[in-house]
Amino acid sequence: MPPRLKFHPLALASALAALSPALMAQTAPAPAAASSNKLETVEVTGIRASLQRSIDAKKQADTNVEVISAEDVGKMPDKNVGDALSRVPGVNVQAGNALAMDEAERVAIRSVPPSLNLFTVNGHAISSGDWHISDQASSTRSVSFALLPSQLIGQVTVFKNGQADAIEGGISGSVDMKLRKPLDFRKSLTGEASLGVVYADRAGKTDPQLSGLIAWQNEARSAGVLVQAFSEKRHIQRDAAETFSRGFFNAAGATASGDASLLNVRFPANFNAASFQGVRERKGAYIGAQLRPSKDTDIHLSAFSARLDAQNFNKAPYATVSGMIGTLATGAYRVSDAKVVDGVLTEATLTRPAGSSTQTQGLMVDQLLRDGAYSTSQFLDLEAEHRFSDSFKLKARIGTTKGDGVTEAQPYIKLGLINPHQFKYKIFPDKAPEYAFYDAAGKAIDLSDIKNYQLVQERTNAPKSLDKEDYLHLDGEQRLDWGPFNLLKFGLRATEHRRDFSQNLIFWKAERDGGYSQVGLSSGNFLPLINGVAPALPVPAGSFPADQGKGLGGNYPTAYPFFSEAQIRAFNAQYLYQDPANINWGGAYTIKESNQAAYLMTEFETGKWSGNLGLRSVTTKVTSISYQRLGNYGCEATTPRCRVDGAFSTNAQVNGVFLPQAVETTHRVLLPSLNARYQFSRDLIGRFSLNRTMGRPNYGELAGSVSLTNEDIAKGPLTATMGGNPALKPTVSNNIDVSLGWYFAPRAFVSGGLFQQRMKDYAGRGRTSLPLFNPLTNKVESFDTATRVGVDARVKGLELATELPVGAGFGFGANYTYVDAEDDSFTPAQPMVGSSKHTYNLVGFYETERYSVRMAWNHRSPFQWVQVASAPFNVQRWADAVGTLSASLNYKISDTLSLSLDANNLNNPRRKYYHDGLEQLPQGYFVSGRQYYLNLRAKF
Repeated sequence: MPPRLKFHPLALASALAALSPALMAQTAPAPAAASSNKLETVEVTGIRASLQRSIDAKKQADTNVEVISAEDVGKMPDKNVGDALSRVPGVNVQAGNALAMDEAERVAIRSVPPSLNLFTVNGHAISSGDWHISDQASSTRSVSFALLPSQLIGQVTVFKNGQADAIEGGISGSVDMKLRKPLDFRKSLTGEASLGVVYADRAGKTDPQLSGLIAWQNEARSAGVLVQAFSEKRHIQRDAAETFSRGFFNAAGATASGDASLLNVRFPANFNAASFQGVRERKGAYIGAQLRPSKDTDIHLSAFSARLDAQNFNKAPYATVSGMIGTLATGAYRVSDAKVVDGVLTEATLTRPAGSSTQTQGLMVDQLLRDGAYSTSQFLDLEAEHRFSDSFKLKARIGTTKGDGVTEAQPYIKLGLINPHQFKYKIFPDKAPEYAFYDAAGKAIDLSDIKNYQLVQERTNAPKSLDKEDYLHLDGEQRLDWGPFNLLKFGLRATEHRRDFSQNLIFWKAERDGGYSQVGLSSGNFLPLINGVAPALPVPAGSFPADQGKGLGGNYPTAYPFFSEAQIRAFNAQYLYQDPANINWGGAYTIKESNQAAYLMTEFETGKWSGNLGLRSVTTKVTSISYQRLGNYGCEATTPRCRVDGAFSTNAQVNGVFLPQAVETTHRVLLPSLNARYQFSRDLIGRFSLNRTMGRPNYGELAGSVSLTNEDIAKGPLTATMGGNPALKPTVSNNIDVSLGWYFAPRAFVSGGLFQQRMKDYAGRGRTSLPLFNPLTNKVESFDTATRVGVDARVKGLELATELPVGAGFGFGANYTYVDAEDDSFTPAQPMVGSSKHTYNLVGFYETERYSVRMAWNHRSPFQWVQVASAPFNVQRWADAVGTLSASLNYKISDTLSLSLDANNLNNPRRKYYHDGLEQLPQGYFVSGRQYYLNLRAKF
């Protein structure tokens, strides 16, 4: 059902103010000609023609925009919308948590996180899910471009300034992708088809790539239908040498290690040699039907559906250094041969103390399938526009969109190397580490022999996220003859949004049927036993890929007892079960949002000035539902704290008891904007923007697990940790933007700009007081909670760009962006997550009537990737500088046939991440290989 229109008084007053002059002005004479800065039509094809279209749109726009015109998108080496956007000034590509870098997953504008930038299709919202399990759990607002192949592009516009008629949600900008409509084509019947293959050199696999489009319109150009479809399969392999986290020696740990001088020294908590393998099958279709019964009426119905099946298999044997070092003098391994560089233990020998009774896991061989991993995106949209007179028109839109991210099951087998005698390691700032295990005789342990391992239990889950929105838009335009004011725009928008996240737990059948027991390990895992005996394991029939680690450097073990996918599924079917009723309620949540907006905006033109001035009023009502665990396994049967009104459990023996926590908040924001364009001369254009924008917190930042760390006031202040904060407000930013562009020749320009943003209530990390249920006192009390909090943030920078044809078919483009972005999480002026100070793109091309070649280089400087704790030992993960090289070659066989060869990641970039800003403490090195696409295209 469409959302109900519920507007607060200010929004309604704005709407009425807009309607009154609009209705009175209907009798005013229409202007003799449309505003001179409106987009002109340019009939061109090819690389140079596509550049000309983009430059024309940028030159004529009132605000600071970047445009990608892709009538002939095959001439770009970009395979999804994110790849195409990565060439735009001020845009950074970000990967998902899989760190499989073969395609762009998301983009950030001017280094502001993707979740605070808005992406729309044809001017309306689009929901999407995520294919990787970690992204499914993070529940961001950003759209996954993995579901949107570049063939869909009609035109993409990046808006870097806010204005009143733009949908709210983009702090530093918004991106709108226009899909093609049936009546956009010149011919009555148009067809396009592409047949090709992709070769992924890391995976060593070749897969098919198919896409097609057909558009029909009647002779009167009053009705048309368009159908576009795609089916693309690709194997991926991402190899890594990584450390998931890092630790540091506190006083007890330094004493236990046998070397008190190690106090406050950091160390790598684990070493992982991983191979992430998967198959991605992207299939979908877009259908558009258009009616134009008169020159004044246009109706467009569109539907889109895409699904990405992303079955994946992660092999990750990792040494658990933190489990060996420990903190107890009776169990901690002794440290010798220590070498400390910049406060990091870069080299050491760890030896198990004689007579230790602690069960220590030195190594885990983690083999995890993600069966049924997929993501989807769908929308159904109806748009109708009618011009009542030469001066007045209305447009209405109603629609719905939905996206899923699901992992149906996670079958696994995990092996543990228990109580190894000795472990030696070295870490390096420029390559993968070296490490090995040794027995008491000083002989290297054979890590490929399954007899050296025991079965280890670790709880897995099957997550599911759902994102859904229903929307209703009403927009009007009234031509004016009020001095410099030539157009009045006004409108209303209402949406109902819902995000659900849950995780289905996987258990041992013996936990349900009886006979299950376990032995605890120092790592926090367990050795599972059924009737006192470890379950029988199959004979390993798997292996690492032959080239695992190639390009990473270092010298680490790669021979382990791996199982095949079939063996893992069979083992799980025999010993484990997945009950849909057993939900991990501690990590589940629901977010409901009702949004209403009204705007009023006027466009003006006088002399060399033009632009727009407006106000948008936005109301957001949020309901956040999360679940507080009252007690652990079996709690309901043994303790009064779990018998609380409203508490529930699907299975208290294995899951605990939970109390739903529902919090409602309402936020109202006014967004004024002024965008001005000044034409110094025919070719020299200046722009100025002063505006306020807003973004909403990620869904996962508004809800999440609750853990009470102290519930007894007699022992000190009440404290807790919470995954998300339901009291978070929308982030509001006051922005200023100044730019100058010189369009000195056809297909040529030079531009530069300065920008600054000051944000309030940016979702950072810190502590705040939140009302939580205290089971000790059986009432709601105020807890000092470590969670997400609203902090101040600042962004400033500059952008430079040029496009220049040099003659004889050659040309190049370049752009550079400098950004200084910081927020006040934990302590003032912390680097903003995801912010690179320097980003640049270089593009060169050569084109003749028959041939074209295009090469593109994209580079960004280091940026903070994650921040999850407070100083002085804050867990910060940084990404090192990285550049990627792509190329596209096209050969025109005839007017209807062409052949293309595209290559992405030609330089096979090795990506480095490191902890705490210390290059001496790498978090990991990752390589994903190159991808080559060969396509035959036909047009008629």
